[in-house]
Amino acid sequence: LNPSLARKADNAGSFITEMGKYEGKITQAFVVTAKTGARGVGMSFESGGQAANFTLYTHKSSGEAIMGLEQINALMTCLKLHGIKPVMGKIKQWDREAKAEAFVEGELFPDLANKPIGIVFETEAYFGGNGNEYSRVVPKLFFQAGTGLTASEVLDRKTVGAKLDKIVASL
Repeated sequence: LNPSLARKADNAGSFITEMGKYEGKITQAFVVTAKTGARGVGMSFESGGQAANFTLYTHKSSGEAIMGLEQINALMTCLKLHGIKPVMGKIKQWDREAKAEAFVEGELFPDLANKPIGIVFETEAYFGGNGNEYSRVVPKLFFQAGTGLTASEVLDRKTVGAKLDKIVASL
């Protein structure tokens, strides 16, 4: 008997579906290009046996910066990174045809992965390809795991955070 494996079975395939504050790590971050030509960063996040996948679009197809760029900079601030560069590597993605996870070649941002980070998720509605309405979690705010400091508080060299609890309470 391996009690650790038994505990993992309870959380297998468990996705974050509730808004709130989560601490964990980004397991992979990679370049994404939408059918529209918009570019961004796709991410997989794990927290306490639960997972979330999301994309922060940073630029329109024209190259114009959009809101996701602010979020990426906030994430970098909370991780104390001054820059990130993509490198070629293997991205784990869901293969709809094979109905299993598969690895594909792509551009990764290894500097964003496997470091403690906090994310406040909110929910948003979206319509699937079948026309049905669904709900998903999307990042509202990044914060330093452990300290609870937001990006602006890190930049202001605060030692005690005040914004995180207010934002979580407003959800």
